[in-house]
Amino acid sequence: MRKVILFFSVIISCCAFAQTGELSGIILDDEISGEGLPFADVYIEGTTKGTNTDMEGKFTISGIEPGVYTVGVSFVGYETKKITGVKIVDGEVTKISETLGLSAASLETVVVT
Repeated sequence: MRKVILFFSVIISCCAFAQTGELSGIILDDEISGEGLPFADVYIEGTTKGTNTDMEGKFTISGIEPGVYTVGVSFVGYETKKITGVKIVDGEVTKISETLGLSAASLETVVVT
């Protein structure tokens, strides 16, 4: 009986300490000031992981399973970017830095009569 309990204890402890990685970085404003872009969306495609940048444009996403991902970055009024080939490694912090420029989209004139 002790061997069975020991076996399950080892299995549970291995699962509890599963390795994950972390993604952090900064999103910069390419058009106006070159400073950090506050409250930009940063997300990992194909997962439910994502966050917003802080007031300085910095972000951190923790608890990411190891692998190669595409990271999306967006902000209202700015272009959306996809960063491919972002590699997350067990127990390491992967850093990225990206700039966003203003979107070229424009609205047509609306006339109300």
